[in-house]
Amino acid sequence: MTNCIIFDFDGTLVDSEYINNYALKSMFQQYDVYYDVHDSVQRYKGFKLARIIAEVEKDNGIKVEKDFVDQYRALVEAYYNEYLEPMPQVICTLEATELPVCIASSAPKKKILHGLEVTGLSGYFNQQAVFSSYEINSWKPEPKIFYMPLHQWGSMLKTVWWLMMQTLVLGQHWRLI
Repeated sequence: MTNCIIFDFDGTLVDSEYINNYALKSMFQQYDVYYDVHDSVQRYKGFKLARIIAEVEKDNGIKVEKDFVDQYRALVEAYYNEYLEPMPQVICTLEATELPVCIASSAPKKKILHGLEVTGLSGYFNQQAVFSSYEINSWKPEPKIFYMPLHQWGSMLKTVWWLMMQTLVLGQHWRLI
């Protein structure tokens, strides 16, 4: 039996993969780095931002400024305000479910909440149902991010079935210790 639905954020709830990578392209242009948005979406999908930056630095023999991430996040926020949309069928999916829903994402919580707001999805998720890898310093594919909602909603349960919405619908069985 499914007890809750756990959604990823980027590329699952919101159509953000190209927006995020376009912002990186704009940022890396300052360093005369050619950054192909289409290739990078495939290459870096699901990667931690720090890892993407480290790989681009290494591949291009550059070192970005200390405020690079802050500038990037501000640019992403501006792009979200103008371009971010929910993924197709997300609203129908959210409206059709009677199960509790939450988000478990590698994105910062502030970015997730902003994205939910500008796409009109914030009414489907309360802030306590948004879990970020930055809060626990653990990134996918490590499963720790998925334990957070399970512990919050199912701490009395020995076994929890959950449904993860991440591009494809996957069912998993987890035992809480």
